[in-house]
Amino acid sequence: MTILSKLSIVIISYNRQNFILRQLEYWKDIPVSIIVIDGSILSLNKKDLNNRYPNLNYIHSSTSFGERIGIAAKLSKKEYTIFLGDDEFYSIRALEKCLYFLEKNQDYVSCMGQCVAFKVKENKIFGWPMYEEFFQHKNDNDSNFDRINYHMSNYTCASIYSVIRTNVWDTVFSLIPKSNCDVFAIEEYQVELGVNFIGKTMVLDELLWFRSFEINSHAHNKRLKFFTEWWGSRRTTKEKEIFIKTIAQTLSSITKINEIEIISGVKMALDLFYKWNIDNAPQPSFKKSPYFYLGQNLPNFIKNILIVMKPFYKLFRPKIKIKQLDFNIDHIINKLESRGYKIFYNDVLKIKNSISNFYNLPLK
Repeated sequence: MTILSKLSIVIISYNRQNFILRQLEYWKDIPVSIIVIDGSILSLNKKDLNNRYPNLNYIHSSTSFGERIGIAAKLSKKEYTIFLGDDEFYSIRALEKCLYFLEKNQDYVSCMGQCVAFKVKENKIFGWPMYEEFFQHKNDNDSNFDRINYHMSNYTCASIYSVIRTNVWDTVFSLIPKSNCDVFAIEEYQVELGVNFIGKTMVLDELLWFRSFEINSHAHNKRLKFFTEWWGSRRTTKEKEIFIKTIAQTLSSITKINEIEIISGVKMALDLFYKWNIDNAPQPSFKKSPYFYLGQNLPNFIKNILIVMKPFYKLFRPKIKIKQLDFNIDHIINKLESRGYKIFYNDVLKIKNSISNFYNLPLK
């Protein structure tokens, strides 16, 4: 019995059933439990899927992303759970390393590996490094509050796609359907904060996550605010209070720490995250201007005047274009190994073959 039999993989998909089928073929002979919650208009043939993939739990639910996450959080799963994009891949051997780490270190709740991006262009697989801040990253402070202060002020998404103890996964992912905030990536921020509050987290040197840039993400049907815009606005005070209280109630239920204390701690961590965003995160070009920072402390009517001036400001703003260079995926992986990443080349070959078969690319 392999340690992978202790792992459930959750895939949330919408109108990309070709990627679901690619995933199922990749995992077909691996003893993990696969949960697919498909929000597509039409369902795949569940009987055929069950016959071909006995470890699969396929659920068709034409509901929102948050509601489908809520369904996943309530399902019975194995001892450990990991969230996987329908078009992305994990190295099987690196997953084993993450599971072994958590088995041996009971005070850790999450374990991740390194990441590389990939896309297909001109019948070739290209790649580039992703989340290089993952390298030798860990959050091992004994204090729940020190951990979230550290994580949110040195932010990276090292937890949401990690192997997580299932009771922790269910707790933090259950926050997603409870949020009604129209804020970009707010689901990720909740999970990152929640996981790091509950326990210690680790990122191993092994290359685990192959992040896909094959197609664009689905557009949201609402106008989403950036976190800085939302957190810095007086108009969203009540919404933020409800948001923090919901997080505090959920985290208190699993840690038994006083809810009032958690409310104060979460607010401080999000204040630090706001500062990190201002100092480091990419912002829309107008929000990089002095008008934005000045406007944070001005009455709303003056801020509105500045917003009206935005088109004139953009006329004189220097345009900076950043071009992502394309490199052969093998070249990038060799470079990552030279930096200290641990590569499982049989898994890399399996992933390349899966991508090549999907696009009918010539095998090399």
